[in-house]
Amino acid sequence: MATADLHHDQVDPTAWRWYTNATLTTIENALDDGYRIVDVEVESESPLRFNASLVANAGDYASGWWWYYGQTAAQIDTRLADNKARLLDIEPYDTASGVRYAAVMVPDSGPQSVDATDWETGYTFAQVTKWVAANPNHRIHDIEPYETGSGVRYAFTWISNTGGDASSWWYYLSTSREFIAERLADNGARLVDLERHADGNWSAVMAPTDGNAWYWFIGVEPLDAGDLAAQYAGRIVDIERYGTRGGDRVAIVIRRNANDLTVNTNIDLRADLPIATESGLLLGRLGGVTRASVKSDETFEPASLLKTFHHFHAMRQVALGNDALGNALTFPDGGNTVCPSPDDPPNAQLLEETLRKMMEDSSNPATEAIRQRYGSAAIEATASGIGAIETSLEHVIGCFCNSTRNQTTLTDLRTLHDAAVSGLLGGFVSQFHSLMLQNYAGFPAIVQGQLAASSLSIAERDQFEDLAYAAGKGGSYTCSGPDALNEGAYRSRGAYFRVPFKEGCDIVDREYFAGAWINDVPSDSEGIASENCDAAMEGLFADRIRAAIRSWEAANCIPCPGDFNGDGAVDGADIGILLAEWGSCGKGCIADIDRDGDVDGADLGRFLALWGPCPR
Repeated sequence: MATADLHHDQVDPTAWRWYTNATLTTIENALDDGYRIVDVEVESESPLRFNASLVANAGDYASGWWWYYGQTAAQIDTRLADNKARLLDIEPYDTASGVRYAAVMVPDSGPQSVDATDWETGYTFAQVTKWVAANPNHRIHDIEPYETGSGVRYAFTWISNTGGDASSWWYYLSTSREFIAERLADNGARLVDLERHADGNWSAVMAPTDGNAWYWFIGVEPLDAGDLAAQYAGRIVDIERYGTRGGDRVAIVIRRNANDLTVNTNIDLRADLPIATESGLLLGRLGGVTRASVKSDETFEPASLLKTFHHFHAMRQVALGNDALGNALTFPDGGNTVCPSPDDPPNAQLLEETLRKMMEDSSNPATEAIRQRYGSAAIEATASGIGAIETSLEHVIGCFCNSTRNQTTLTDLRTLHDAAVSGLLGGFVSQFHSLMLQNYAGFPAIVQGQLAASSLSIAERDQFEDLAYAAGKGGSYTCSGPDALNEGAYRSRGAYFRVPFKEGCDIVDREYFAGAWINDVPSDSEGIASENCDAAMEGLFADRIRAAIRSWEAANCIPCPGDFNGDGAVDGADIGILLAEWGSCGKGCIADIDRDGDVDGADLGRFLALWGPCPR
């Protein structure tokens, strides 16, 4: 099928940019950096300003292309003929000399060619309707309303709607946003083009949804548009700026711009949350590639998840010989387990037990004991020293609702866990993990669920489960009431985990960090925020667990097939196991040597051929 519009129809992740009220110089600088325009509108003719969405002109998005502004209709036709091109976007706008056009073109050849294409302009509402009825083998791709002295007129591009170009499509002119929303739902459609009229109505072109995430928003502050697209793991493919009594706003259409894991996990993380809610997620191999990321570099209020930095600093001091897990410290014990005070009466406790209470029980007094022992500045310095430069301690943990927010990023947390396993904790890495919450966020159940759906034998499943491990920490604040400075709910999760991969016949642990957070959700949605963070963590864990299981299934490596009891020989003891498992056994029989789901004569023949000591 021909691709009508790469920037709307294609969802492979790519670099992209967007601009609003931008000068020509700004746009040209982006083009010099290797980007091409995919959607443009002229914000003003004097001074000349543009709103635009761009993609990197590379990889799957590489294309010849042209763009123009200040053109008459005749000049656009000449450009199309000279370039052997077709229009992706047409933008009429008023000037002192009459209507002029900005346009984006691509070659009408290769993968973007269509059987027929052209454009029309100066049509009334009735004329557009008549044209559509008279041309059932064509479909409108981009439509632009514009004001004239005689009223609203429309310019539109069209392509053939037959053969490989055929698709269902819908268009609606000068109607309400509510009507468009209803038609999107009724048609099972997505927006291809959205245009605002001067009177506040909207025109739209729709195409069937294709299973890929997309979103649309109206009334967005212009400077917030890019952040909103990033929040939804997408990129802006259509942008319209317009004035309101409250100032300029933009309408945007967002298309996915991330891998399946990122998109699907982000959907779980944001399910049933208000649009304005901030959230983020990250999955990355320690010392390796990032596998999923949404706002992983953005600071957030981590609540008790920040205690991971207190823990790391303490264990770093132990590794350096400046402290010891058996040393005593002063523990503030004023009876207030939520918001401890530095002036609470002291109590004595060992460092190791204090760290365990802080990380396993999430004790705020224990956390305050660690902060008092080393000082906020020292903890922040350790964080900065390993590259976690966005982390800061602004209030005593637990004393949040009317305080300045603490902050960190998921990238900083990943950096911390990277540092822990790369040598900065010396021989205390296992203690660092063991003092955290074990089997964090339902990790063992997720492992078991993935193994149950695998083709691994029972023995392999047991071995895999023994080697998989997770340790982590969560955070939770909820503030409500008219006097709360930080009204709302805040949830966060962060975990170190490792899963065993097979490389040939060798088992190799791969280590990862996974994290998710939600900030500023209404306090009555705190339960949803907790559930969504847990769902995101499950998705991130499961992705790597499945990948590890696949490596076991693909390895097909049994060092000594037939040695079911692992004693180094295929002998009578093993034949007893084979006979005990005789028959249909699904995926779980160690004696099913040929892995066909049955222990039968074929397996017995292979078993007898292997009789004797295992090869060394």
